[in-house]
Amino acid sequence: MHERRANPSTHLSKSRIMSGLQCEKRLWLEIYHPELKPVLTASQERIFAVGTTVGEVARDRFPGGRLVEAPFYDLPGSVRETAALVDRADLPHIYEAAFETDSTHVKVDVLSRIADGSWHLIEVKSTSSVKDEHVTDAAIQWHVTEGAGLSVTTCSLMHLNSECRYPDLSDLFTVEDISERAREVRARVPEIIDRMRAIVSQPTEPDVPIGTHCTKPYECPFTSHCWRDVPKHSIFTIPNLPSKTKDSLAAQGVLGTNEVSTDELNQRQAAHVEMVRRGEPVIDTEAVRAAIAELEYPLYFLDFETCADAIPRLDGLGPWHKYPFQYSLHVLDAGGTLTHHDYLHEDETDPRPALAAALCADVGPAGTLIAYNAGFERGVIGALAETVPELADQLRAMLPRFFDLLVIFRKHYAHPDFLGSNSIKNVLPVIVPSLSYKGMAVADGNEAQAVWASTITLPPGDEKSRALNQLLEYCELDTLAMVKIHEVLRGL
Repeated sequence: MHERRANPSTHLSKSRIMSGLQCEKRLWLEIYHPELKPVLTASQERIFAVGTTVGEVARDRFPGGRLVEAPFYDLPGSVRETAALVDRADLPHIYEAAFETDSTHVKVDVLSRIADGSWHLIEVKSTSSVKDEHVTDAAIQWHVTEGAGLSVTTCSLMHLNSECRYPDLSDLFTVEDISERAREVRARVPEIIDRMRAIVSQPTEPDVPIGTHCTKPYECPFTSHCWRDVPKHSIFTIPNLPSKTKDSLAAQGVLGTNEVSTDELNQRQAAHVEMVRRGEPVIDTEAVRAAIAELEYPLYFLDFETCADAIPRLDGLGPWHKYPFQYSLHVLDAGGTLTHHDYLHEDETDPRPALAAALCADVGPAGTLIAYNAGFERGVIGALAETVPELADQLRAMLPRFFDLLVIFRKHYAHPDFLGSNSIKNVLPVIVPSLSYKGMAVADGNEAQAVWASTITLPPGDEKSRALNQLLEYCELDTLAMVKIHEVLRGL
């Protein structure tokens, strides 16, 4: 149990209040022990950067406004600058307006002046829809802004429009009036702020059980601290266990799989618990052999890496539409010879035509394509066929040739050390202990996306070459992993 460190800033902000609403312990730790947060990953940094960029682009939809330029950490300065801009009757909009009420401060993405002297508060998000937490976020801003003396009569959420398609970005955003929903939440904000102040005043960290709230609505940065004593085989690794059940058990201090009664579990969950207690895998060897026997050589082990941009930049794509920038392909012939092919796009041009051409050159007209969660690879290839019509026939001919390696582990092969997941990241170190993603500079798809998005903007040089090599190594391991897993399955 941690105690308070001396002289932290206990000033409340919208972000801190939102943290406290997710978990009281999270708020307390953010103030008194921020050092417990892990270093941001490349994918997390990209999320923050995307949010900033979307907010900046959104201002273009409100021309003639002024940005509050004082940094947010200079709270008195940003509040004074905002007040001066509010007094300018000729100014239609203020960006990043700062307000403080009762030692609680907020920054409003866009504040628009209405003819009658009241204001329209607009919160900007990089999502494609309004979420409950967005309404709460806006309600807190509304409360503080009015407490500072402004009359806010309308509250909106501005988010990305899923119908928008590049190159026409005129309809990039949708503005939804959330005044009624935000007004209902706003009535509770004073009580919420009082509760957050009480949390902040506690001498030790609040005793809050872990649970599904640790990842909803956002991944908590203190999970590694709070979950440090969770056993390897826990209630959180029981397949499809309802959130309410997990939270109820955790609140009772029941964390280990061995502590759970199987009476209230469904058949699959009870089977998982019994398997963990026995400590032995459950394998339907005959079903695995039958599935493997259907594969036709040569075998093409294929994996794509994709990117998704909040603000689309490639023809025909909308906000957060995925597109491939890389693939790895291991080819195993009937004689056991294994060859490797890959493609990685290295600049900001559209990767899809060149990638599709390379794929069509690397994949022959016969043989089984193998993927892990093959629906994803099929979807990527199907979208490529729409984008690159001259290769559409060849690309679409690949679709019925797929075999999904994931199905083996969903239906016929279970192991206690998969920890209730069939992800290749969980399966590989158990099935093929000699291979692992641990220690890799790029170790998952989200990191690959973030690294690629930043790397293609770099000039040629050592930094860019190093990052590109890291991406190649990661994607190659994804398909080599499938090769080795197939080898193990074939040997059953």
